[in-house]
Amino acid sequence: MTVKYERNEGVATITIAGAGPRHRLDPGLCAELNARLAAFDDDPTVTVCVLRGAGAAHFSAGATAWPAATRTPISRPVKPVIAAITGDCLGEALAIVAQASDVRIAGAGARFGFPEDDGLGTLLARSRLLQQIPYAPLMALLLTGESIDAAEALRIGLITQVVPDAEVFTQALAIARRVDQLPPYTTRLEKTAILACEHLNAADAVYFGWAFDCMTHRHPDGLEGVSSWVEKREPHWADDYKPVGRGRSGRSARCPAAARFISPPTDRIMPPRARRRR
Repeated sequence: MTVKYERNEGVATITIAGAGPRHRLDPGLCAELNARLAAFDDDPTVTVCVLRGAGAAHFSAGATAWPAATRTPISRPVKPVIAAITGDCLGEALAIVAQASDVRIAGAGARFGFPEDDGLGTLLARSRLLQQIPYAPLMALLLTGESIDAAEALRIGLITQVVPDAEVFTQALAIARRVDQLPPYTTRLEKTAILACEHLNAADAVYFGWAFDCMTHRHPDGLEGVSSWVEKREPHWADDYKPVGRGRSGRSARCPAAARFISPPTDRIMPPRARRRR
C-alpha cells in the first residue's frame, strides 16, 4: 500500500494504491496521502495535481476497520487538484475527494456513497459536502448507505463531468494542462478567495474579493497578462512561488496584502472602515 507522487511538465500526479483491488484506506496510507499533498503544495515545479486511484478499476472503496482516534484528517491543498474517479469512490474516499479536490472527472461506471458509518468520513462529508451539494441528496447518502451512479452525482453537483471510463485520466490530465497554462499565482489566489468566502456574508465577501483583485492586478502576472494580450504573444508568467491561504496542517501562508483585512484568531474578514474603528 502506497501513495505515489510524480511530476511531468508542471503537472503532478498523486496515485492511491490501497489494500486490495478496490484500494482500501488505512491510517498509514492517509498519513502518506497528506504528506504527498503537502509536497505538492510546496513543490515550485508544479502548479496543479491529478488525484487518482491506481489502475483503471477503482478510485477507492473507503476505509478498512480502524479506530477513529488514529485517523488523520486530509489536508486541503492551496493549489488546484483534479480528481480522476473510476469505479468505487465510497466512504472516506468520497470524503477525501470532497476535501482535497476542486474539479472532479468521473467515469460512467463510477459509484459514490457512504455504505459504512466510518465516523470521520461522515464528519468530513457534513462539513465539506454540505457546502457543495444540496442538503436532501447528502442526507440520503448518509442515512441510507445507498450509492449513486455518475449520472446522479453529476445532477446534484457532486462531480464536474462524466466521460467514458477509459477516458477519465486523459480528460483529467487535459484539464490540468489547461490550468497549468494559467498564471500560477492567480490560480492559487483565486482558489484561496473562493474557499475563504464560503463562510462570509455578502458584504464581507465583497471586501475580501476587492482585496484579492488588488493583489492580482499589482502582481507581475497581472501586468504580463494584459501586456501579452495587447502584444498578441504568449505570456511569460513569474516563476516565484508564494503560497496563499492556510492549509489544514496549520502552516501559515497568508497573502501579506490581505492579512490586514483578517482579524486573528477567527480569520474573519473585516471591512476597511470597521477595521479602522477597532
